[in-house]
Amino acid sequence: MASEPQLIAVVGPTACGKSDLAIYLAQLVGGEIVSVDSAQLYKGLDIGTAKPSRQSLRQIPHHLIDVLEPWEQSSAGWFRQEACTCIEEIAAKGKPVILVGGSSLYYFAVTTELPLFPPGRALRAKLEERIACEGIQGLIDELSCKAPEVLARIDKKNPRRVVRALEVVEIRRLCGESEDGWYRGIEHYCQRGINLVGIGLSMPKEAHRLSIRKRAERMLEEGLVEEVRQVFFEATRPPAPSVASAVGYKQVYECLNAGAGRDRMVEAVTAATWKLARRQRAWFRRDPRLCWFSSEHPAKHFEAIGMFVLRRLEKGSISSPPYDLISTPIVDRASA
Repeated sequence: MASEPQLIAVVGPTACGKSDLAIYLAQLVGGEIVSVDSAQLYKGLDIGTAKPSRQSLRQIPHHLIDVLEPWEQSSAGWFRQEACTCIEEIAAKGKPVILVGGSSLYYFAVTTELPLFPPGRALRAKLEERIACEGIQGLIDELSCKAPEVLARIDKKNPRRVVRALEVVEIRRLCGESEDGWYRGIEHYCQRGINLVGIGLSMPKEAHRLSIRKRAERMLEEGLVEEVRQVFFEATRPPAPSVASAVGYKQVYECLNAGAGRDRMVEAVTAATWKLARRQRAWFRRDPRLCWFSSEHPAKHFEAIGMFVLRRLEKGSISSPPYDLISTPIVDRASA
């Protein structure tokens, strides 16, 4: 990007109030929002992705929401290009940019020089065919021989992750680079990443579990099942793999196929969302640019977070060494 924009990032695990905080900050600083959510990219995926309301979308300019059809595949490389274009356009207006979302790979793709490798479609098709014919274990064994450090970092039960890892290993080999050690650790790239005011939003464990469950119940009440039917059963084309595996949609789809009722759907969506939240928290915690705020009621502390952001913006040099402003829930500190 030609000139360095004022970047504010609001990230963290799902169901912690990130979207509401981003809207509050956008109003406070006169900025625009760039969504860093791999599922909100898709039209028709509204309820299950907790998209901002139509009123919020009209109130504050949002970017990279509803830009793809459910059958179109996205990638981190594509997202980096699109997001950087949005950031440049917003910065050209003299406005701050608020990045908000829970998709860690997309966030790191935009805010660091994390190496991204375009998919080798022929190679991927060959690997996927091998999984279909012989199962995933053969690919795991091959990855264990070629790049054991990579295998140790990925979800071995997720065929997409295993295929992608082998794909990257092979692409690096064809480029004349070593097959193993292709990933240097996200901390390495964050330390060399672009300047930003980073906010990590979280909740204490039990309060977070309850928030996730209530959101799952609310989504089903608001019509998540009907949304899944439209995307998976009624659409003229099958959904892209990233949509088919999206948390919430995948679980409801499987429950519908199994004839399971609403209670089972709530349990399945809650369990999958909690697992996702744990992964999100672990990844974002690796970014030393983020200052973490944790509370059972995050909205009560938006004003304090806003003052923190304004102070950081006023200093000009908005990045800082690793720190954690709030190491205990701020609702406890505020009431002490």
